[in-house]
Amino acid sequence: MTWKLVNANAAALKVWGKTLSEVVGKTTDEIFPGSNASKHFKPIVERIFRENKPYQWESYFAGTDQTLLMKSIPIGALFVSTGIDITELKQFQSRLENANLRLIESVKAGQVGIWDWNILDDILIWDDLMFDIYGIKKGENISYAVWKHSLHPEDSETAQKAIDDAVKGNKEYELEFRIIQPSGEIRHISGAGTVIRHEDGTAVRMLGTNIDITERVVLQKNLLQAQKMDSLGSLAGGIAHDFNNQLAGISGFAELIKLNTHEPKIRDYAEKILTSLNHSKSLTSKLLSFSRQTNTTFKQVNVEHLVEETVSVLEHTLHKKINLSKCLNAKVAECLGDQAAIQNALLNLGLNARDAMPDGGDLVFMTDNINVHASDHYCQTEKIKPGRYIKVSVKDSGIGMDAFTLQRIFEPFFTTKELGRGTGMGLASVYGCVKEHHGFITAESEVNRGTTITFFLPCNESRVHATTKTTNEKHDNTDPTLTILLVDDEKDIREVGEEYLKASGHTVFCAEDGQEAITVFKAHSATIDLLILDINMPNMTGVECFTSIKKIKPEIQAIFCTGYAEATELENLKSHNIEHVLNKPYSFSSLSKAISQIQNTQPRNRV
Repeated sequence: MTWKLVNANAAALKVWGKTLSEVVGKTTDEIFPGSNASKHFKPIVERIFRENKPYQWESYFAGTDQTLLMKSIPIGALFVSTGIDITELKQFQSRLENANLRLIESVKAGQVGIWDWNILDDILIWDDLMFDIYGIKKGENISYAVWKHSLHPEDSETAQKAIDDAVKGNKEYELEFRIIQPSGEIRHISGAGTVIRHEDGTAVRMLGTNIDITERVVLQKNLLQAQKMDSLGSLAGGIAHDFNNQLAGISGFAELIKLNTHEPKIRDYAEKILTSLNHSKSLTSKLLSFSRQTNTTFKQVNVEHLVEETVSVLEHTLHKKINLSKCLNAKVAECLGDQAAIQNALLNLGLNARDAMPDGGDLVFMTDNINVHASDHYCQTEKIKPGRYIKVSVKDSGIGMDAFTLQRIFEPFFTTKELGRGTGMGLASVYGCVKEHHGFITAESEVNRGTTITFFLPCNESRVHATTKTTNEKHDNTDPTLTILLVDDEKDIREVGEEYLKASGHTVFCAEDGQEAITVFKAHSATIDLLILDINMPNMTGVECFTSIKKIKPEIQAIFCTGYAEATELENLKSHNIEHVLNKPYSFSSLSKAISQIQNTQPRNRV
């Protein structure tokens, strides 16, 4: 066989871009140099003559950019080939394959599982992601019964009815439901599908998708929980405001009884009233603290005091089978921080330890100090500053954790607790609190050997020294008397305050709201030296009243009193350089101290 071309028609010559004289008597390699055509054709031609029957094949010649569908027929020592140009068809096929590939990749990226159910034969086909979503080993036989068995018992009837309605043509299939994987894990699924029917309307096939929306559902639940906690916080604030106002009146009258009687028994009764009031005040303070309805500005905080308060709260909360103790060894326990946030973190750690000891055990809160140097790995890995830190450890003797769980405990929404027992945000919030305070946190644990979680907060030693010095300073008891405008919408508080201030030698004007206060001040602006204002009053707040009076007398100062104030209101006070805020119920000594501090910082100048 010479492999030389004998003849070619006009259509072939056009496809090749050749003339007849250029191709007759030449081999394919000579006609199409560089294409190595004979290597491609030789096996085909040999097969044609070996089998001695027609053969169909595709031919593509480099340089022509065309694909032909060839049919070759052997005739003696020759073979004849005819070809149809299928270039456009091949290009369309390529585009279709690319589009299909992009669709598959998009589905994978979107984490969409695809299923195909042959209704007549009950054959259900899943893609790989469907097996992952349902926790079933790839390759297992899947049917409607298998899917039905995976449904959560509480959602089974609803999910099956949705399929039945779609098959009957009553409605489109779109539903959210729960499944239980073979491992026992519950997942939330969003399902959708469409039914394919014969011309007579019979449902023969159903195609659809499943998306695992568990994370979205968890996020939504946590959002609702956060909104509920915000509502509870607002409710707690309102209750605290009213409750503290009542306590303020009672406290004031009890102090007046002590000041105005020499009967030991009556003074003792008054003292017992004040002691009970302090317990009530402590309760409202803790309520607000744990509800996070406090000012978030960092202030000087004694962490050991917070540990002691947390232990005190847990003593009344934990089961008696848990032995609760503390070991406080920090020489410097002061830091700049958000008291409520740190206390909430300590409480979270305590409650988390409780949950790890269902049969009881030991729970210890410990404090100490460490010095972190620039060369320490903490500074490299945690990006913290060198210096002295207060170390707080919470150690339990509970069930402990394996290495995998230990690596993930601070991740948001990660939890090993059963459904409904935890959101996985407790330790994540502790981690966030510590980071917000420029500290770092570690965890140690072994299965059945307990867990120790330790966080480190930077000490604020300079503020400790400054505070100590200020505390030791003696106040001058020869402060001059003032003319004071007392503004409060509670009658009892006005009466108590007026009587005490007058007994202290001050001249007192009273007003029951902001509008009346402005009227009184305008009439006596030359003589009034100080305002004592309730923050929360009807019609006009204390801050609004103070702002209006400042326009009349810019140098006027004020002491603000509150049963409860939102953080935004406290920030508003700071913008007016107000530092003196008394929480109701306040003692007469606290009020006197605030007045003295104002007198010492800015002596009175009479007009």
